[in-house]
Amino acid sequence: TATYNAKLSFTPLPTNTSSHICKGAVRSLVPGVNTLNDVLRDLPTTDSRPYGSLKVGKVVLVRDTELETERLTWYLIYDEDEMLLGWISDEYISLLEACSF
Repeated sequence: TATYNAKLSFTPLPTNTSSHICKGAVRSLVPGVNTLNDVLRDLPTTDSRPYGSLKVGKVVLVRDTELETERLTWYLIYDEDEMLLGWISDEYISLLEACSF
């Protein structure tokens, strides 16, 4: 479902995601980095254009996973208000609990 706004664009409403699969926290591989830029993707692949920024330590809801290669796994994440953020690679997220994918 989408809502129409005066700027002639559509804003998608969040899907009903009343239960999460698991929680994760955004992490940095570089000590001292507090914000990660361009770590989200529309699709679970490095071919998809990166966008967005996330604070290191931000807790997110993980809804899905996709294996791109033997060494790279992607997670579909939402913020704690259940708004879709995008796909993030496993190098930038630590799972905080067991996931039931």
